[in-house]
Amino acid sequence: HQGDTIAHPEFKRVEEAQNHILEARTDEGFEELASLEQRMIQHIAGVGSYDFEQVRKIMGFAPVPRTDWSIAVTAVEDEVLAELNTMQRGIIGTSVLAILLGLLLAFYLGRQLRRPLLHAAWRCQEMAAGNFSTVDREGYSQSKDEIGTLFQGFDKINQDVSKLIEELRHSKQRFQHMAEHDALTGLHNRYYVETRVRKLDKEEIVPIGVIVCDLDGLKLVNDTFGEKNGDKLLLVFADILKKHKQPGWTIARSSGDEYLVLLPGLGINETEELCHQIKKSIEEYNHTEPEVPLSVSMGSAVRLDSQYKISDTIIEAVQHMHHRKLFQHKSMRSTLVDLVMKTLEARDYFTEGHTDRLQGLVRMMADDLDFRDHQIDTLCLLARFHDIGKVGIPDHILLKPGRLTKEEYQQMKKHSEIGYRIARTSPDLAPIADWILMHHEWWDGSGYPLGIKGEEIPIECRILAIADAFDAMVSDRPYRKALSFQEALEQLKNGAGTQFDPYLVEQFIFRIQSI
Repeated sequence: HQGDTIAHPEFKRVEEAQNHILEARTDEGFEELASLEQRMIQHIAGVGSYDFEQVRKIMGFAPVPRTDWSIAVTAVEDEVLAELNTMQRGIIGTSVLAILLGLLLAFYLGRQLRRPLLHAAWRCQEMAAGNFSTVDREGYSQSKDEIGTLFQGFDKINQDVSKLIEELRHSKQRFQHMAEHDALTGLHNRYYVETRVRKLDKEEIVPIGVIVCDLDGLKLVNDTFGEKNGDKLLLVFADILKKHKQPGWTIARSSGDEYLVLLPGLGINETEELCHQIKKSIEEYNHTEPEVPLSVSMGSAVRLDSQYKISDTIIEAVQHMHHRKLFQHKSMRSTLVDLVMKTLEARDYFTEGHTDRLQGLVRMMADDLDFRDHQIDTLCLLARFHDIGKVGIPDHILLKPGRLTKEEYQQMKKHSEIGYRIARTSPDLAPIADWILMHHEWWDGSGYPLGIKGEEIPIECRILAIADAFDAMVSDRPYRKALSFQEALEQLKNGAGTQFDPYLVEQFIFRIQSI
């Protein structure tokens, strides 16, 4: 048996145990055993150790419920510790093995994570450096785990940013092109010319030819035939210049109606020859009988000394161009005025006999008012050209069979100002330009465009207003039949003091009835 028997059904066993205890009281370990006995007597459970017969023992004890008994069990300490040491070594071995397995697993997982993370870090560095064209070389984005989600995100960022960068690159190219080119003609603009001139100055290239071109009468064309026709002339001349362009030359639209050509390497003779070729191309275009002819004034100059700035050469060419413009400007204006009249006739605005009848009526009134011959001639000129500005009114308004809308009427009213600008450009019509502007003013001040009234309105305009209104009323119009002679006179009487000069209306009615 293990341990010492303290209580046993066989008294002999108990007695032997008691003898052992009594013998142990003489040992040095008695105090330890006595302490343990005292705790048992107090019914306290516990564990302790003591020396017995030079052997170290361990005792475990506990009270028996509902009795005054306690039960104690003893065993040799070395034997118990040997078993515990065995268990401890097993636990330690198992722990070490578990730790080693954990380290191996961590190392394996670390290697599995380290490679994609290193790849991810590399892609981040590339993106930070502006390279968004990297690809997932290892196929990590195909994984179904978090690594796959991470690399799918990288791929999406690469695609989106690469697309954005490409769009920005194209936008930059477009903006650069817009900054250096004219939107209408596609030629270079003034900004590009200034940049190019600075570069050529630094390179000290000689010779450099310069040609400056100016479209004659462009503003008049815009006012009379509309900006669409003006733009057409600009495009036609741009195409002519492009046709003669050689590598290294710069052709630019430097302002609204001016063009500039820089010709590195061309001397005086070559530059003048190019001017002749451009003029020949203009003549060929005009021989095709366009709606509006092309007229261009040109001037040229050549830089022969690198110390001489190109900007000074351009100024010299501009001066030559202005000299040339003085010689051909008057003929160009006369040509345009003739063209305006032909255009109005072609649009059937001037009905047959209208201007002849109108000139007869104003001459009749001028005679009664004792106008001099030259005044009558000028008044007849007004009768013929007073509506010249209607060439700038669109056909759908000018030839509309019905009444005009409010917006259309506002557009129609602009013909007085258009006619004024046209007349100002022609030496033959300049004397009547102000009258053309004011021929729709009313006696009571409700006319247009100035809103003047009474005798502030030139008498020539007051005479024309009565004669023009009368001839219009007795003539058929697209939107109404002609009025009778008497009905027209009644309309003039009704307008006297508001639209018309009452005194002149009275004189006109008296004179027309006496015919």
